Amino acid sequence: MSEARQRIRARFRKGERVRHISHLDVLRYWERAIRRAELPLLYSQGFTPHPKIAFAAPLPLGFIGEGEIMEVLLEERVTLEAFAAVLSAQTTPDLELREGSEVPLGLPA
Repeated sequence: MSEARQRIRARFRKGERVRHISHLDVLRYWERAIRRAELPLLYSQGFTPHPKIAFAAPLPLGFIGEGEIMEVLLEERVTLEAFAAVLSAQTTPDLELREGSEVPLGLPA
């Protein structure tokens, strides 16, 4: 069973051209971007594993956001610079990573 080695809190932007994309589609977008970036994403256990990605609060449909927050749990440690570089290469200008910071694993999400 895998354990989380690192939690990264990332701030991202949801721009004008993707304002009508639903919250679940945004979640799928980030999951795919993280997989394409080959980051060691942690998955839940069980019959249908899900990525351990949590969003602070979903934006209503039709809204844009400049400071949206998500937390990503990783199986292996990576530097924040590497996280930002490889993930930014996989994103579009309207759903782009702004910054990332490490959060201690013991703190609540």
